Amino acid sequence: MAPEWGTLWIVGLMIAWPPVVAVLGLTAIGWMVGPNPEEEHSTVLARVSGLVVVTTVGHAFALVAGAILFVLVDTPLRYALYWAGYGDLITFDVVVFSPFFGVLIGALIAWTIPGAVAFELGRGRSPLEAVRRGFDLVSYRPRVGLVVAATNGLFGLVFVGGLLGLDILVRRVQFQRLRVTGFADGDLFLFVAGLVALLGLTITWAAVVVRLVNGADGLPVSSRPPIPVVRLALVVLLISALVMTAGAIRANEIRPVDTSPEPLPEDPDGLFGTAYDNTDRASHEYRFINISGETDEVVYEMHIDRQQRQLATNLDGVEQYHTHGEFAYGQPLPGYAMMTEDEAPRIGELSPDATNWTATTERDDEITLELTDSEDVFAAHGETSDALETDFDEPDVHDAWAEVTINTDTHTLAHGEYRLNVTDRAQSGQGIDTWNGLAYETEHETDIEVERPDSHDSSPTVTPVWRVVAY
Repeated sequence: MAPEWGTLWIVGLMIAWPPVVAVLGLTAIGWMVGPNPEEEHSTVLARVSGLVVVTTVGHAFALVAGAILFVLVDTPLRYALYWAGYGDLITFDVVVFSPFFGVLIGALIAWTIPGAVAFELGRGRSPLEAVRRGFDLVSYRPRVGLVVAATNGLFGLVFVGGLLGLDILVRRVQFQRLRVTGFADGDLFLFVAGLVALLGLTITWAAVVVRLVNGADGLPVSSRPPIPVVRLALVVLLISALVMTAGAIRANEIRPVDTSPEPLPEDPDGLFGTAYDNTDRASHEYRFINISGETDEVVYEMHIDRQQRQLATNLDGVEQYHTHGEFAYGQPLPGYAMMTEDEAPRIGELSPDATNWTATTERDDEITLELTDSEDVFAAHGETSDALETDFDEPDVHDAWAEVTINTDTHTLAHGEYRLNVTDRAQSGQGIDTWNGLAYETEHETDIEVERPDSHDSSPTVTPVWRVVAY
C-alpha cells in the first residue's frame, strides 16, 4: 500500500527538524541541566547565535552523512534482493519514498556529534570547547556515542514506522475525506497527526539523548591523545571508495537480472503461459498491427530493456520514454518502475490466463497454438468479461479465432493473430446491431536494445540524482 503524499511532507519536515530542536530545545534543556561552572555565563543572544551556526553546519554534515549511510546500506540490500529473485518487492512506491526515509534515519544517526556540540553550547561552553567535547563523545567515549547514535536511529525508525502505520490505517478506513472542521483530506490529516507525533517523540528523544550526553564528560585538553591523522585518512579513503562504488552500481543500473527463459512444457496451456512469462522477463519489442482496415497499420510499439531498465513506447506517433531516473518527457521520476509495476504495457495482447489452446503445427523452431471456441476467444482478449452472455444479450458470433506462434529456440512468443466479430440482436430496435469486431496481429522480438527517442531530452540536473536514488 503506497504512502500518501502527506506522509512524505511530514518526513520532509522531519528531515529539517533537528536544527529546530537544537536551537529551541537543547538550549532550554542545557539551562535546566545547569550551566558549566567552569565557564562564564553567556548571554541568550550569544548562545542562540552559536547554536544557529552549529546546527546549520552540523545539519548539512548530517544530511550528507545520512545520504552516504543510505547508499552504503541500501545498495547491497537491494542487490541481494535482486540476486535472490525478490526484485518485485522493490515497487514504485518503495523506489520513490524509501530514499526520504533512509536519508532521514541516516541523518539522525549522524546527528550524534552535532547534537552533542549543540548541547554543550547550550550549557554555556565556548564554541571551541563545545566542538571538542562533541567529538570526545565518539572519539574517547565510543560506547556512549554508539548508544546515542542507536537511540537516534531508533527514534527515526519508530517515527517512520508509526507514520506508515497511520497511513495504512487512514486508507483502510477510507478517511480520504475527513469532515472535521469544514473540509480536509487524508493528506492534511496525516500531516497534522504526524506533526503531533513528531513533537511528542522529539521531547522523549531529547530527554534520553541529553541524559546520555550529560553523563559523558569530555576529556581535559591535556589528556587528549593526538589525532590519528593517518588512520583517519585511511577511513575517509575507504568510505569514499565504497560510496563511489555503490553510486556507480546504482547510476549504471548494475544488478543481477534473471532473463533466462524457463523450459517449455508439452501441455498447450502451459506452453502459452510459459512463453508469455519468458517474453515478459526478456528485453523485447512488441508491435500491435491493425489488420481490419485496407492496409496493415502499426498502431502501437513498445521496446523494453530489462537489464538497463528502459522503456520506450509509440502509440499512433506519440512517443514516450521511461528509465529508472526519468518519466516520459524528461520529468525526474522513476518512470520505469511506475510503468512496469504490474506488467509491461503491451496493448491488445492476449491474456496470459487464456486456456484451452490446441497445438496445430510444429515446424523447425516454431510451434503454433490455436483457439476456435468463441467463449475461449472472447475470454482470451483479457479486456472484457469472461463470458459472451455477460456482455451481449443475444450474441451471434460471426468470427472467433486466435492464434499464437512460439519460438522454441528462445522459448518466447513470436507472433499472434486475433479475430472476433459479434452481432447483438437485442441491442437495436431493428433487431440487429453489429459490435465493432477486432482483427489484429502482434509481433515480438527479443534481445533488443532501447534508445532514447530523438524528440526527448533528459533533465540535466535532477534526473542524474534519480539515477542514483532509484535503484
